[in-house]
Amino acid sequence: MSTTKKNQMIETIITKKGGSSMKGIKITVESIKGHCGAGMQPGDTFVIEGHKDNLVMGNFKGFCPELLAAILPPCFIMAYEGSLPWEEEGAVISSCPDPNNLLKVKIERIPKVE
Repeated sequence: MSTTKKNQMIETIITKKGGSSMKGIKITVESIKGHCGAGMQPGDTFVIEGHKDNLVMGNFKGFCPELLAAILPPCFIMAYEGSLPWEEEGAVISSCPDPNNLLKVKIERIPKVE
């Protein structure tokens, strides 16, 4: 699927879910098979807060940039209260793109900050 097609799908999901009503996102490291080069460990938690019409990243010191690039699309969809086919009980599991060091994270919605 082309990037343009993916962006159109994301825009459709966001529009259908009501525009700017944003939730915050909590990202928790669930497991690692191998070694995370950024030093992330199981139990590490990071929060992207939903402030009105914006997502605001808090302290992401030590967060893997490759993982961030991989999980931002589902984070935006979930922040706009869209859903993903593999979502279970309001959360999704995603992973780092490094095939030699599999790091899995749980992504879940949290209430937005007004």
